[in-house]
Amino acid sequence: TPSLIFETNSIINLGRDFKLNVNYELTPTNKDGLIAHYTRQKLDMTLSKKINSNLNIMFFAYDIFKTNKIWEETTVPNYFYGTKKYADVRSFGIILKWNVTGKSYKPGNQEKTNDDTIDRLK
Repeated sequence: TPSLIFETNSIINLGRDFKLNVNYELTPTNKDGLIAHYTRQKLDMTLSKKINSNLNIMFFAYDIFKTNKIWEETTVPNYFYGTKKYADVRSFGIILKWNVTGKSYKPGNQEKTNDDTIDRLK
């Protein structure tokens, strides 16, 4: 069966300097040859606040409900193998992001080369 991944990423402005980023991912059950992959899903959220033009603070929560589990089983008659795994990707934290800005890039003068070696083959 086809393997599809549905993902939505929404950024919600919560005022002048606050943003909420909500990311939800769903992979429905599908069969890949001899293996059945069961539904996986996860929900991530990030709340960010702009302190000034160079500094942002972000509070994040990944896989909030611990639902990003991998569950697979064989589809072969009279033979069974199954596995259920969770990679423990659930996390919470704070990120300080500092943007370093400087003078804009200005290309220097480039020398043009005159290569006449191709002309000698004529």
